[in-house]
Amino acid sequence: MAEFKKPKRRRIMGGVGTHADTHHAAVVLMNGRRVADREFPATRVGYPDLLDWMRSFGRLQAVGVEGTGAYGAALARHLAGEKVRVVEVNRPDRRQRRAKGKSDPLDSYAAAEAVLADKARAIPKTGTGVTESIRVLHLVRAGAVKARTAYINELQALLVTAPAELREQLAGLKGARLADACFRLRPSADLADPAQSAKAALRHLATRHRTVTTEIDTAYVQLKTLIEQARPDLLAIRGVGVETAAQLLTTCGDNPDRLRSEGSLAALCGVSQRQDQTPPAQPQR
Repeated sequence: MAEFKKPKRRRIMGGVGTHADTHHAAVVLMNGRRVADREFPATRVGYPDLLDWMRSFGRLQAVGVEGTGAYGAALARHLAGEKVRVVEVNRPDRRQRRAKGKSDPLDSYAAAEAVLADKARAIPKTGTGVTESIRVLHLVRAGAVKARTAYINELQALLVTAPAELREQLAGLKGARLADACFRLRPSADLADPAQSAKAALRHLATRHRTVTTEIDTAYVQLKTLIEQARPDLLAIRGVGVETAAQLLTTCGDNPDRLRSEGSLAALCGVSQRQDQTPPAQPQR
């Protein structure tokens, strides 16, 4: 770990622009004056070095971090573990970057200044508890469900141009029943024959469908176990199943206290009621 000079008594604010391999950090004073910026590797060694470097300039009040749900997730967890207040900062939009140009130092200073000006207030998810486990399993299961739907669509598309005998054999079958029937097909070794190659292709897709279905079922059981461990009362609510409960817990995160009201949860989910309740104008008669 790198050594930095002894911290001064002045108060400072930090900002970090995050990337896949490196993070660019900046420090500003409480009066807004920019002090310094520097790049660090996005690694277990780089995170404490970044924090030590920031603290070498004074008493660190908070750090604005871009992408706390992506490239900045690990850094945010490290800072929170060191009792540093972390604030989530939105990345500059593309219009700003086209106007001002892309610059890692500017982005990191902008992150610090957004926290200093109280423009950024969101507290990121900690990602250190059972809810994070639910999130990753829910994400994988959702991808598997999407893949299974794609396999069924491909099966049906292949059948459109398949030989008439094969189409008639599988006529009227949909979804899982179609996949099971295709799995039972036994093509001959003569794959130069379009009928046999069609059978082989259908059986390949049906095998994928069966494999991913097993994966979906396994992930479901794992999710149910974790949800019962985290919030068993959720599954007791009428209309709330494993999928809905997993999404609710994922949205709240491991630190639901960051959502201070029902309104903040609604805003996070994009379902806030409109502030303007003015009735629409009546059409002219």
